[in-house]
Amino acid sequence: MEITNVDKAAEYARYCEHCIQTARVLRRHEARTLHRETAAEWIRLAQRLAEDAAFAAQTIPKRRKARRGTR
Repeated sequence: MEITNVDKAAEYARYCEHCIQTARVLRRHEARTLHRETAAEWIRLAQRLAEDAAFAAQTIPKRRKARRGTR
């Protein structure tokens, strides 16, 4: 089974949520801040993967059509 960018993006979003939940229960300000910053990075990575998947979905069919026309 192939793991897609969409699957990875969903996984990264779950990591983000875990960091946020953990930050809510931590006592030390520095630890909460670190978890929130880590959550922000996970969500940025998830968004990038989702954008890449959307871009690939738009460009791959066009490439296949172009190749068929050149034969």
